[in-house]
Amino acid sequence: MDDHTLITRCADAMATDIDDATVILSLPSNCYVSLDAVGQRIWALLAEPLRLDALVAHLQDQFEGDRAAIRGDVERFLSELATDGLVTLQSADPPT
Repeated sequence: MDDHTLITRCADAMATDIDDATVILSLPSNCYVSLDAVGQRIWALLAEPLRLDALVAHLQDQFEGDRAAIRGDVERFLSELATDGLVTLQSADPPT
């Protein structure tokens, strides 16, 4: 992933809040994921497609931590969501 990777929720991913968690289900893969507070914030930010650099900037504004550490955690999390069929990661050209 690079800064310009575009992250998009998959259209067939269904999410619901249960107690203090959000549970997301991918119908085609029959896979589900339960999100903690940070995962919930990422999912909310992805209501519209977002580039990786913008997502990391939003999270850095809201949570304490080194940008590189936040980015590494976000990349691992997004890779898991992509593997489970919940988001797509698309290479995008840098804005002009």
